[in-house]
Amino acid sequence: MKLARLPFSYLLPLAELTIWLVLVIVPATLFFFQLRSLAGPTGALIQTATYTAFIPRHEIFSFAFTTGASRHSHIITALNLPGIIVEVLISLPTRSSASWVPAGFLLDSWRALVLPFFCLPAWWFVGRGIDALLGRRHLHLATLLTGSALSLLFFVLFLGLRFGLSASERSENGGMDWILWGFCFWALAFTVFPTVWARQRKSLNPAPSNPAPPTPAEPLPTPPHQNRNTA
Repeated sequence: MKLARLPFSYLLPLAELTIWLVLVIVPATLFFFQLRSLAGPTGALIQTATYTAFIPRHEIFSFAFTTGASRHSHIITALNLPGIIVEVLISLPTRSSASWVPAGFLLDSWRALVLPFFCLPAWWFVGRGIDALLGRRHLHLATLLTGSALSLLFFVLFLGLRFGLSASERSENGGMDWILWGFCFWALAFTVFPTVWARQRKSLNPAPSNPAPPTPAEPLPTPPHQNRNTA
């Protein structure tokens, strides 16, 4: 199958994973091998202009991926906000907090590593909507209702965060603007479904065309015997 013919329900998840690999996995992997090359029998010593830290050898992996993932964690989380729903469902059995995080990882770093996988169904779902918008498939009413409801939900969350909190409140705890624009992005992404819904309704109920005006009847020819009587 040629790449140009792949449906958007496949292309969007592939593109999202590619962004994740470039921004998170590649830098974290390079940093991990750099620490391994610097490590001695017990660990690695890191010295920078601002701090000095000793990383035990058994913590090099978690430290490398925590540090590498934290650099672009807000971008990755904003692009994969629907994945937080899966994250919360997975964390429910632990009953410890809203989001379960393994030992040695920060919440932002952990989300940068796992949310792209949790959000794959959402990217696939939006891709189906784009395919329908391009006329490649027909969507059922349940799919259209779900997508439209999600669009409305993210718009409400965006408006609530935008106008419910002041700029100073959003700037606390490292800032919340990235969450704000994440809600905006997904609200716009899900608007493909009400758009498709309107187009499908229009195609099922086409506007009546204007009937052509009746053509005037041609005069009947005069019988030959009437012409002789007239003469």
